[in-house]
Amino acid sequence: MDVRIGHLTLQPHRQLCDGTRRVPIGRKALDLLSVLAKANGAIVSKDELMEAVWPGVIVEENAIQVHIAA
Repeated sequence: MDVRIGHLTLQPHRQLCDGTRRVPIGRKALDLLSVLAKANGAIVSKDELMEAVWPGVIVEENAIQVHIAA
């Protein structure tokens, strides 16, 4: 199900579009955005984000910040 974010359209885990133009976004950033959009405004903990985007993988905690900043 597509999600509208301002003038952008998110096709969760697939792509982010501005009208008909695809917005370049990294895979992990897209996954993070998809998890947050699915939460529909609910709080998502750092641990929940880490498990959803990097399941079973140990990554540094700042990985979330790096990909959101991107």
